[in-house]
Amino acid sequence: MLRLTPILLSLAILQGCAFYNEKSPPDPNTVANGSVNWSRVSAEVFQPRCSICHSLGGANFDSSTYASVVANINQVQERALVRKSMPADSPLTPYEEKVLSVWIQDGTPL
Repeated sequence: MLRLTPILLSLAILQGCAFYNEKSPPDPNTVANGSVNWSRVSAEVFQPRCSICHSLGGANFDSSTYASVVANINQVQERALVRKSMPADSPLTPYEEKVLSVWIQDGTPL
């Protein structure tokens, strides 16, 4: 039994280390002008953060289509970046804000 104690203690420490080694959030400074197109902003912002409410038949407009988002871009910018009232459950992360703002600044490229 005494021989198992160091092994069990080592396993417990390693398990604890796994908790602290969670993936850190992406750095907003890595998002450069010209690096964000519709595919990227959709995958990194609209699908994970907006589509739960803003989907076909959902609130206001469908965030899954380029045409619908671009038609509502002023509203998106105002609520997500200026007032930070969207998404309703929590504001965008600094990284998500940067992806969205670069995409808008670059003219919402497809």
